[in-house]
Amino acid sequence: MSSNPAPTNTLHHSRIVDQNLVDVAAVAAGQPRMHAFCLPGHERHLLATAGFLPQAMRHFIQEVGSYPFSSYKLVFVDELIGPRHDGATMCLASIDLLHTEDAVDPVFESRLILSQAVAVQWFGVNIYQRTWSDTWLVNGLASYISGSFIRKHLGNNEYRFRLKKDILRVVDLDVGEMPPICQPGLLEPTDPAYRQFINLKAPLVLHILDRRMHKTGTSQGLHRIIPKIILDALENENAAAVSTHSFLRMCRKTAGLDFRPFAEQWVYGSGCPRFSVRSHFNRKKMAVEMHVKQESIAYEANKDDPVSLALLRPMPFFDGQMTIRIHEADGTPYEHVLDIRQPYKKFEVPFNTKYKRLFFRYCYDPLNREDLFKNELVPRPNDFSDFSEYFLRKALITALSQVRLENGETLPIVRRFLIDQLRYNDNSTNSFSDSYYIAHIIGALGCALVSTTPPERAELQGDHIPQVVEDPRAQIDRDILNGAIAEVDRYRDLDRVIPSWRNAITVATLEFRMMLMMANGIPSDPAFFLLYTREGNSTPVRVAAFDGLFLTKWYSPEVFKYLMAVVSRDSSRIVSRHVASNMCESLAIQFSIGDIKMPAKEPEPILIEEDATKPEVVKEPKKSEVDVMIKTLRKDKEIGRNPVLRKIIMPMMLNSSLDHEVRWSLLKLADLCFRAVEEPLPKVTIHIPVATPIEAPSKKLKLSLSIGGGPSGM
Repeated sequence: MSSNPAPTNTLHHSRIVDQNLVDVAAVAAGQPRMHAFCLPGHERHLLATAGFLPQAMRHFIQEVGSYPFSSYKLVFVDELIGPRHDGATMCLASIDLLHTEDAVDPVFESRLILSQAVAVQWFGVNIYQRTWSDTWLVNGLASYISGSFIRKHLGNNEYRFRLKKDILRVVDLDVGEMPPICQPGLLEPTDPAYRQFINLKAPLVLHILDRRMHKTGTSQGLHRIIPKIILDALENENAAAVSTHSFLRMCRKTAGLDFRPFAEQWVYGSGCPRFSVRSHFNRKKMAVEMHVKQESIAYEANKDDPVSLALLRPMPFFDGQMTIRIHEADGTPYEHVLDIRQPYKKFEVPFNTKYKRLFFRYCYDPLNREDLFKNELVPRPNDFSDFSEYFLRKALITALSQVRLENGETLPIVRRFLIDQLRYNDNSTNSFSDSYYIAHIIGALGCALVSTTPPERAELQGDHIPQVVEDPRAQIDRDILNGAIAEVDRYRDLDRVIPSWRNAITVATLEFRMMLMMANGIPSDPAFFLLYTREGNSTPVRVAAFDGLFLTKWYSPEVFKYLMAVVSRDSSRIVSRHVASNMCESLAIQFSIGDIKMPAKEPEPILIEEDATKPEVVKEPKKSEVDVMIKTLRKDKEIGRNPVLRKIIMPMMLNSSLDHEVRWSLLKLADLCFRAVEEPLPKVTIHIPVATPIEAPSKKLKLSLSIGGGPSGM
C-alpha cells in the first residue's frame, strides 16, 4: 500500500446502513445500497446527517413502490448553488446541510431537504412530466410523499406546523402576480422567478385534493393513486410520462367524484382565498355564531385588466368545505364541517368554553418575590432533550421581545431578562449544542432594543443620533443598551476562539448590529462590516457582513473597487453572486430611507400670468416613485456619475469568463445607474432573386387510344 497522502480533492466515502435491518435481508427485501460522500474534514458529520436515509428509503418503498434503481449516492460538495441538485441514483448536496451530532435546529431542515432528494427518485427521475405544464404534478408528488415521511419520522405536530408555514407563505405570495401552477400549452420550462412558488403551492394543492377524496368515505385518497402511477410505469414504459389530465381522471375513477371544479380553481386558476371570521357566543343556543367572509386578493388586483384575467386566471371565489375543531370542556375535540358556497354566510357551531393558565418555568425563583423588576432572572442549566419544550422556550423568548408599550418600546425588565439569558447561560450539563439557541436570543435582544416607532426620514443610517433629554429613563435605556452590546460582543469574541457550527453566533451578532444601526441605536460603521467580508471567513459570515455593508454608504470609490474585485475574482461563487445581486437592491433601500436624496425642485413662480392667445401648455404626468429613483441615481455624483463605476463596469460585462448570474446583475445595475444611448434600428437588406417565368410547351400532345387490338388515330 502506498504511503503517499491522498490528494486534497479525494472524497471521503461512507456506506449508509439501516441499523434496524441485517444487510443481506435488506438487499433481499428491495432496500438498495446507499452511499454518502463528502470532502475531507467533514467525515464525522456525514453519518450524523445522512444516517436517517435508510429509514426514508424503506418508508417510500412501503408506501409508494419498489425503488426503481439499484443504488443511491449522496455527495456533499462545497460552493453549490442551491441546497441540492438531483439526478438518477444520485444527489449533489451542499455542505451547509451537514450538521454535528449534538445539533437541534439544523436537523429538521436538513432531513426535510434530503428526504425530498430520495423522493425525487420516484417522481422526477423515474416518473416525469409529459409536458412542461405538468411539472407541478411531478414536483408536487415528490414533496407530498416526502411530507408523509416527515410526519412519520418527526411527528404529526412538526408536519402540521410546516404545512401551516407553507400555507401562509403561499397566501402572502399569491396576491395577483403569480401564474397558475398548471398552464396548458406551455412550450418552455417555467420561469425561474415563479418556479419556487409553484413547487411550494403544488404539494398544498395535492393535500387539499387528498382531504376531499377522504371525505367521500369510499377512498383512501392519494395513497391509492400514487402506487398505481408507479405500477403503471413498470407495466408500460409510456405511462412514466404523467399528465395533469390523466392524473385527475385517475382520481375521478378512484373516488367517484368530479374534480373539474376543483381543478379549475386550484390547478388551472390562481389566487388563494382569505377568510375573515367574526364569532359571537349565543348563550341561549349554547352555540358560537360564526360570520365567515371570503375574499380573493388576486382577483381584486386584476379584475380591471382583461389581459391579466386571461393569462393569470385569478379566481373570484373558492368553494368547498372548511373543517373546524372545537375542544369541549372535558377536553374532547369535535370537528365541524362548514360548507362554503358563497362569499358570506353565518354558521352556528356548538361550543363550551374552557380556560387555561400560562406560566414560566425556565428560571430559578427570584430572591425578592415582591418586586420582580429588581431581580436578575438567572436561567436554569440548559436541557434540550425535550425538543418540544426547546422550541416552546424559543417561542416564548420571541414573544417577549415583541411586547411593546404605547411609545413603541419594550419594558426594561424584558430587555434585562434577555441580557441575563446571555450572561448566565449554562450549557455544561447539556448533551446538545446551544449555538442556535444563543443566536436566537441575540436576535430577540436586538428586536427588543429597537422601537417600533419609525425614526424620521434620512435618519436611518446612524449618522444622526438624536439628543435625548436627560432623565432617569434615558439613563436606564443607555445602561441597558451598553450592557446588551457588551454581552453580544463577548459572544462574538468567543465564537472567534471556539467557532460555532457554520459560525451561527457570529452571523447573529452581525445581524444584531444591523438592527441597532438601522434604528439609530449605534452609529454607522462600514469598516466593521468590511472586516468580516474578507476571504478566510466562512461563507455565511461573509454574506451577512456584505448585507450589513450594503446598509451603509458603500458607494465610495475605494469600496466600489473592492466590491467589483469581489464580484469578478472572488473564490466563492455564492459570495460573488450575492454581492452582485444586492447592489441594485441596496440602492433602492438607500433611496427609500432617504439616504440618497432627491434633487431639489425648482420653486414655482408666485405670480402666474395667463395669456389667452397662447395655446395651453399640457402638464406632464406625475412621475412614479420608480422613475424618480432612477433619475436621482443617474444624477448622483457618487453613483450614476461615479468615475470608478463608469470605468470598470463595461470591461467586466464583456469578460467572457464572468459568471452569467453576475453579468445579469451588472446589466441591471448599469440600466439603473446609466441612461441608455439611443441606437437606430439595424438596416437589413434582403435580395430576392427574380423569378424565371416558365414557358408553356410549344407542341400539343396527342393521345391515341386503341381498343380491341387495332390502332386508331385522330
